[in-house]
Amino acid sequence: MSTTKKTPSRHAALGEMKVRLLRVIQRLEDRDTTAKAGEELRGVCESLPLTQVAGFIATLIESVEHPLKKGYARREVIRLLADSASYHAESLDTSMVTRVVAALTKACGDKDSGVREECAEAMGSLVISLPSLPSFRPFFQPLCSAMEGPSPDQQQGAALALQAVLSAPALIAAGEGGRGMTFGLCRLQHYLLSLFLLLCITPA
Repeated sequence: MSTTKKTPSRHAALGEMKVRLLRVIQRLEDRDTTAKAGEELRGVCESLPLTQVAGFIATLIESVEHPLKKGYARREVIRLLADSASYHAESLDTSMVTRVVAALTKACGDKDSGVREECAEAMGSLVISLPSLPSFRPFFQPLCSAMEGPSPDQQQGAALALQAVLSAPALIAAGEGGRGMTFGLCRLQHYLLSLFLLLCITPA
């Protein structure tokens, strides 16, 4: 009597991958295993079939939105998210890009200045990897909203990220072609000037 081995469903495969990823991500908390865990996650990222890319990136997004305890671990997760999104940029639709940016914007308010700086670098690298994005509005809106928030850390982190986005060659080229700039650079300049004045008058 022959037996047939059942192939796991796509949903089951994604669930198994998520559990495995979360276990590896937890190892980022231990300095002795941070580097190895990061290498393992990058290896997984580069060998993913197209059907699992969204699930992989969604798991990293969850890990950014529910941050680890150690600052260096949070920085590594943010770096991994940006690298993974950049590596699979051609597979990302606007809704996924929006989710990635929203998670990074939230992390811009981290109490650790190193995490905020990592977020800014992540935003800049993400813009560079998405030159064909129809509009850069998904970056502008959440960052401008964050700059209006009550938290000084959030304001500073969002300002750093916005500066990185505005400095990206992809955005400059888009501006020359008139693409994605209708949100209003005048408004962006207003936010940056307001934050600059706020930082100047805030006692050290």
